[in-house]
Amino acid sequence: MKQFICLALALWGCLAFAAKQPVYHYDFAKDTDVVLENGAVRGKDYIRFNGKNSRAVIPGSEKFNLTEKGITFTCVVRFDDREIIGQDMISKGESLLFSRNDAGAMFCGFQNLKGQWLLNRSGMKVEPWTWVHYAMTISYSNESGRGDRNYTVSSFLNGEKVAAQKFNDVDPVQEQNTPLVLGYGKGHKLWAMKGDMAEVSVFDQALSDGEIEDLALNNPRLNLKRKDRHPIAEPLAAELSALEKNAVSPEGKWLLSAMRRAARNGADQQSLQSLLRQKKAVFQFRDSNELQNVWNKDQQVCRMMLTDEMAALVMIDGKGTLFPLAGLYDRRAGKEMLSSYGLYWAVDYRKGKGRLETALNYDDNVSWTADCSGNSAAVHWKHPLFEAEAKLDLRGKRLETSLDVRSTSKDHLVFQVSYPCVILALKDTPQDQYIHMTGELVGNPSVNGLRNTPSSGYYPNGHVPMQFCAYYDKESGTYFSFEDPKAINKRFIFKGQKRGIELIWMSWAPYEAGQTGLNRYEFSGKGVIEAFSGDWYDAAYIYRKFLKDKAFWWSEIPRKNVSPWFAENTLWVKTMLKYRKTAEAETLKDHLLYLRNYFELPFGAHVYCWENLGIGARFTHFYPASYSLPLFKFLNEHGISVKPYNNVQLWATLDGPYEKTDWMFSSHGKKYAIKNFNGSLNYERYRTLDEKSTMPWAVMCPACPEWQKKQIANAERFVSYGAKAIYYDEMLAAGPYCCFDESHGHKMNDPAMWLQDGYLPMMRSILKKVPSYVGHDTEGFEEPLVGLQDGFLCWGPPSTTPLSKTVFGPRMELIGRLFSYVWQFNEQTEQRFYSIIGRQFACAEQLGWFETREIVDYPEMLLYTKQLMHLKNGLRKYFREGELMRPLKWEKAPGKYTYLHESGKYITVDRVFSGAYICRDGLGIVLLVNPMLQTEKIQPLVQYPGKVFALCEMNAEKPRILPNDGNCSPELSFRPLEVKFLLTGSENDEKFQAEANRVQQLLNKVARFRKPDQAVENFGKLGRLPSRQVADGQQITAGFLRNITGALPAKDNSFISWFRWNYALLDYGMLDFGEKSYSRVEISYGVGEGEIGGTLELRFGEAGIPYAVVPLKYTEGQKVTVTVPLRFDVTGRRRVSIRFPKAKSCTFYGWRLLS
Repeated sequence: MKQFICLALALWGCLAFAAKQPVYHYDFAKDTDVVLENGAVRGKDYIRFNGKNSRAVIPGSEKFNLTEKGITFTCVVRFDDREIIGQDMISKGESLLFSRNDAGAMFCGFQNLKGQWLLNRSGMKVEPWTWVHYAMTISYSNESGRGDRNYTVSSFLNGEKVAAQKFNDVDPVQEQNTPLVLGYGKGHKLWAMKGDMAEVSVFDQALSDGEIEDLALNNPRLNLKRKDRHPIAEPLAAELSALEKNAVSPEGKWLLSAMRRAARNGADQQSLQSLLRQKKAVFQFRDSNELQNVWNKDQQVCRMMLTDEMAALVMIDGKGTLFPLAGLYDRRAGKEMLSSYGLYWAVDYRKGKGRLETALNYDDNVSWTADCSGNSAAVHWKHPLFEAEAKLDLRGKRLETSLDVRSTSKDHLVFQVSYPCVILALKDTPQDQYIHMTGELVGNPSVNGLRNTPSSGYYPNGHVPMQFCAYYDKESGTYFSFEDPKAINKRFIFKGQKRGIELIWMSWAPYEAGQTGLNRYEFSGKGVIEAFSGDWYDAAYIYRKFLKDKAFWWSEIPRKNVSPWFAENTLWVKTMLKYRKTAEAETLKDHLLYLRNYFELPFGAHVYCWENLGIGARFTHFYPASYSLPLFKFLNEHGISVKPYNNVQLWATLDGPYEKTDWMFSSHGKKYAIKNFNGSLNYERYRTLDEKSTMPWAVMCPACPEWQKKQIANAERFVSYGAKAIYYDEMLAAGPYCCFDESHGHKMNDPAMWLQDGYLPMMRSILKKVPSYVGHDTEGFEEPLVGLQDGFLCWGPPSTTPLSKTVFGPRMELIGRLFSYVWQFNEQTEQRFYSIIGRQFACAEQLGWFETREIVDYPEMLLYTKQLMHLKNGLRKYFREGELMRPLKWEKAPGKYTYLHESGKYITVDRVFSGAYICRDGLGIVLLVNPMLQTEKIQPLVQYPGKVFALCEMNAEKPRILPNDGNCSPELSFRPLEVKFLLTGSENDEKFQAEANRVQQLLNKVARFRKPDQAVENFGKLGRLPSRQVADGQQITAGFLRNITGALPAKDNSFISWFRWNYALLDYGMLDFGEKSYSRVEISYGVGEGEIGGTLELRFGEAGIPYAVVPLKYTEGQKVTVTVPLRFDVTGRRRVSIRFPKAKSCTFYGWRLLS
């Protein structure tokens, strides 16, 4: 956010990420095909705009639009000095705008289909007649389960992100006949650009922050340089080069490189040169301790810290603009751990209701002093409005640090503090890897970035569930953590870029109600940079040590404060009462009882849509519908434990009967809600009951005493209804807010409000009020709730590593995955199911979370589920007491399988899953699961503790004993859907042999299970939902629909259009086609201008099996009728739905069956 000073850098063509090419790129020093209009003229190497009507048009750009890939605009401009007025840089008619005004604010964004301009309005003033790099990105995200489908607009100035703003549940305008225009836009003459434009780039995807930064820093026109990149004067450069040639020890060579880095980062170069001349003899020392002692003696410029594993160089002279930690050295690996500026801080402060301003430690108005004793240092900074003090302690393999900040102004508040912020030196790319705290493992992260996780997220929530990450290659690793035993709220940011891996922790500074200044930010815990060797598994065990020593949420195993039945539960079935009818509840009774009898084990039912909407709105007022209590009673009596849905974060703005009136929101909900700094509320938006629009739900403050009382009372009521467990949706998954409502009794802007004052006391009170048999679980995985929640519903895509299970083992249960049926029903349905549930079993997760309709048409899937349930039950000792061992290594690794997840992402997993667990008694087990419908061959390299292994295979007479010589590598061949176990033991004694025989018998038992005897068609007839009769040859129009998602029907039901979502759903419920058999379907549709066609999938049965897939071809908007054969004949009562895999696909008129 700061200005830059000049130093020529690399040319445009040398960018590391050249693979991401712009759709349009113009360098106006060269000839271009842009069309100059109304007074725009070409200068020497730029286009000049007159601030009136002048503009430049990009030819052929009419079809360019904002899509889910996102977009990026960048331009290099210099503006005339003029009054405070707007200046449009890039625009596209009524859809896109990239602008700024002379006061500094940038206006970046798009218009939605409702005619609203959604603009990010932030920025900072720049000097006139100065070349500046402006950039805007718009990125798309869809987390449907959290009500978070959004576009994020980010603005950048000279490569630095200025601001980002998220807009939920919006659809951008698409224009097909309007070109991109430079220098003129929505503001017309009033906002016409007056100045010069030298370069412009347009990308059809959202670039990362690091890519934007590199675009700016590598642009030769700008000659930008960060304040952390200072040229080294020739005398000092010559002195360093001469000493580097003759340095003897690795530590001496590193010390010289650290001095070079200090100079580049802003240290006083005369002091450095004088010190080097004074101490040049030390670089001939071979003994590092002698080098340190002589170097530190009789000088006040810097100090070298040294342990057996690491070294650090700390400046102490108080000169220059650098952060005093000038270098951090991994002695074992012989590598510098920091890149570029290394460590830094940023402090945001404000006066009254004014805008936030940012200070960094290298600003010109910041001075500093430092004291160093042994391997500890204290650094003190002074800013005109605040003071900051950091502590640095080098201990063994780690550097521990903290930062406290104190406002010294009566009318300025310290608001948020970013620290530790670090830029790690790149490892051996592209073999380097980064492990995110979600478990996502990324190769070559400086180029690839995070794929399945946002690069910025708030702790604790599903995107930042723990407080550590690690970056490593085969030679060395760097562990980075905010080891905070209080688990206060904070934000984590990842940036992969050419100069290094940038990692940032940020948190908030609290203050009392009415306080205008003199507040404090006190660092909670320690920031840690630690050298290690190994991979993500080793980094996890570094973090485990912190948890075991200091974290309140760590527990011994087996956990004592856990619901026993919940801990041993094997399966969850998601129970959706979509139509909220008694007949539907009766159908679910039949379905679930059928599963209970077939599985021959109890399981849990996660019940949704059980509340009475005639009393109050969804997610807010939980009173049972007439069908709910009989359903709960029936399920509990038959060994199906009921877990009703509950939401502990939202209150509907229209919370009355059927969500049509404001019942208690204004009188109660608004009082309990989170209040932003400006007094506004935060909302999540979900579809209305009629699916025709969306409605806002306000986010409540968990530290508000009245809200806590409501949630405690809810939990007690749920138990009285028959709940054996309670699901707390969004407790931490949705991410924290800071609240500024003085009536709630907490401090303002307090990072402890969300958890320490909010959800922790709320859950502790609930646990005291409800019986101990009641289980508790919540959405996502967030570590501070371990010990308070028995399970975590991680419904999203599986992470690439079992990181959370490695850290916490059996101290928590991961339950539930989406099985992707909503998105793709085809011949891959079964294979996808086996891969998802097979991975759950291998990763010690509780199985399932599918709906009955997703499994009942597949007897083979029922059989496989039953087998895994009984195996999980029989091996519960390992899952409840066993710690996760290091993942297997391979002589011949499994192949890969890719499937489409409900999130719309393609997920790639192993074709054979494995998981290894060891108990305290020395017994361990390796699970090997082939979820594929084909034979698979693998060869694991088993390097686990113990002297003996026993291989248990389905239908084997007895276990096969394998000696453990440290290099056990059996060749294994798997039949389709086969499971094998490898037991490990310290001795081949009676105890080990008895366990191996027991496990072998368990495998043989499940191998004898058979598919259900009851035919699928008979099972379907158990349904009691009312059906509608369809006459022979009758046209089925929108009037037959039970439910519609992602599209809208005409008022007279003559057609359906406005397909807003990918995979829109038309649900017809149960249709009765009578006794006649039908083999063809006739479809009527039209595809016109602005529609993209695609395919139509006509699906039958509870699982929605495609009976016909119809291509939707361009028809010039005319209605056409096509007839295609059905894959299977249709007769009688059938559940019917239609999917449209693409948004804006067509205008759909209807269909009918033909014999």
